[in-house]
Amino acid sequence: MKKDSVMKKLFKYIGKYWILLILSIILAGISVVLQLYVPVLFGNAIDEIVAAHNVNFTQMWLYLKQILLFVVIAAAAIWIMNLVNNRMTYHIVQDIPGNPPHPEASAFLSGPAQHRRYCEPYHC
Repeated sequence: MKKDSVMKKLFKYIGKYWILLILSIILAGISVVLQLYVPVLFGNAIDEIVAAHNVNFTQMWLYLKQILLFVVIAAAAIWIMNLVNNRMTYHIVQDIPGNPPHPEASAFLSGPAQHRRYCEPYHC
């Protein structure tokens, strides 16, 4: 099978979920930029310690608050990105023809009635 045909099939399945894919890429970019900027802020905070007994606490605390804010935003972006990726992956796998639904996943997502519906034919 040619590499091009595999990529075409892959994009056919992903195409339905392009909004989730774009959202995932944006969230990944946000988290990377914030994670790269945090060490710069740490350096700026350290630079506010000029000498013994000569520390600009006001400016240093401002940098530390920014660090905390950026770390929390980056963590939230990563968490949401993982939720989006899991949802997209689950639906793409379900869209593949000939792929029987996973009984445990359907039970987890939809309750006991859904579990019985899928388990009886597959003798789970």
